[in-house]
Parts: sequence; C-alpha cells; structure tokens
Amino acid sequence: FDAAGNISDFAIINVTTQGHANGSSGGGGGGGGGWGGPITPPLLTAINVPLIILPLQAGIVEFNINKNYIVSAEIPRDAISTTTTFKINSFTPRSNMFPKTANTFFLGNNVFDLTANDNLGQESHDFLKDIIITVQTQLPNDINNLKAYYLNEKMQWELIPSARFNKGTNQIVFKVRHLSTFAIIDTAENGNFLPINNQVKGVKIYGEGSLIRGLDHRIYLIKNWTRSYISTLQELRKYIGRRINNVNEETLNAYRQVEYLGGYSDGELIRDKNKNVYLISNQNKQPIRTLAELQKYIGKKINNLDI
Repeated sequence: FDAAGNISDFAIINVTTQGHANGSSGGGGGGGGGWGGPITPPLLTAINVPLIILPLQAGIVEFNINKNYIVSAEIPRDAISTTTTFKINSFTPRSNMFPKTANTFFLGNNVFDLTANDNLGQESHDFLKDIIITVQTQLPNDINNLKAYYLNEKMQWELIPSARFNKGTNQIVFKVRHLSTFAIIDTAENGNFLPINNQVKGVKIYGEGSLIRGLDHRIYLIKNWTRSYISTLQELRKYIGRRINNVNEETLNAYRQVEYLGGYSDGELIRDKNKNVYLISNQNKQPIRTLAELQKYIGKKINNLDI
C-alpha cells in the first residue's frame, strides 16, 4: 500500500488447497472418512508472478507492465500436456524493431513476451487449445491502423488477423496457439513486415534466448533484442545443448550490448559469486543492500549466477 492507503504493488501466488474426503462419520458403530489428498483447483490466477498449472487446470496469468498497460493470458484446461510455467515479460521496443514505414509506433511503447516452460525447464511454444491474450490499455481515438503482431520464426512481424479492438472497453483481444514476442503496432502496413535489422544486408536476426558468437569468440545471450556477454565457463554450462551461432560483425553490432543477467526477467532476484543479491528492474540490477529490504521478498527464489 502507498501512503494514501491505495494498493501500489501486489502479487497473487498459486496455492493448492486441502479438502475433506467424501467419507463422513457414521452413526452408532459406523465411522469413517477423514482428510483426503490435495484438491486441485480448477482455475488458478497469477498476477505479477509466474503461473504454474497442471494439464487438468485452467489458468490466467496477468502482468501489470504499468498502470496503463496490462497484459493477461487465459490458458484453458487441457491446453498443455504436462505441468507448465507461464510468464509474461515486457520491454521497450528497440529502434531496430521498427519497419521503415514512416509514422509507425508501438502502442504504449511496449513489446511483450509470453513464455512457457515445462517441468524440465524446456521451452514450450505450441499448445493443444487457443490461448486468449488480452491487452488492457488506453486506445487512441483513431484505431483504424492499430494491429496486433507477433515475431514469427523468420523474425518477421506477422499480423494476427483475429485481433479485436474495443474502444469502449479499451481492450485488444486475440487468440494464439504459438507463444512468441507480441506487440500492438500503429502502422500503415497491411500485412507482415520485416524489422529494420532484417532489411539490412548482412544482418541476421536471432530469436529470444539464442546464443551467438562474434569474431572475437565471445559468446552472447540474446534477450529483448539485446546481447549480453557470458563471461564464465560455469555460467555457459547452463546452456549445454543449445546451439551457438557464429555471426558476422554487422549482426553482432545490430544488438545493443547490456550487462549479463542470466536471462532472467524483471521482478526476479539474482545473486552473484560475491553473495550480493539484486532485483532485476527494467533489465538492470537493483542492489538489495539491507536484510530488511530483502525480507520484502520472503518466499521468492534467488537465482545464483556464476559470475
């Protein structure tokens, strides 16, 4: 709560409840019943934290990018085949994500990722049922050129033709079965288009989480259209099995270099080799200097970095 008593920041965390078995105590000499196993809630909701659901559960994960831009994803029952963690992350669009078309802008100056990982940590992209994504934000008076896009495998902005824009409720709603990077873009483009980087000769675009290696033999992690140098062998071992792509100087320089944060997202905690703990905020490290400050995050996982 803030000084005025208003809710300023919050999170809803998934809880599995315990219930009573169907048996009940009988009369006379009869008896029975007792506590059964855990009851699986049919619907779970997670706000500003990851959502973890089972195949037999439905779920809603919501992320408040700011007070004027809220993204939620509704996952129906039986959309997944194993326990899955869903997470929404946002970032400011880079200049190289825009098309060459004039007068194009990203609504709310936001781009967002919806990611999913199974219980082994492997990324999941395709699902058995449609996932409904809702963006709640202030829509402009003229919505004729507003369109929803996602980044496809060719790293093109691909139009989502099913998107519906409701000026009355200030909502954009669309359905997908493939998770990616999404954006609401005001543009005169009528179909798919290439970001500027993909229109530059010699530059190749790599997807979120890719590893690239420049001519200096340094290995970088791609996240949010930036690159971060993985400086230790111990940290690099975390990516065993992931392909390392050799790139030219033009491609390397197309990604702005930022500090390595282990691929973790805003709102997560990390701890370096010197036992310093940081909160990731706007893809920067915010140090947590006191025990009192750290206690605000009781129950939240601290991710160790070997750097």
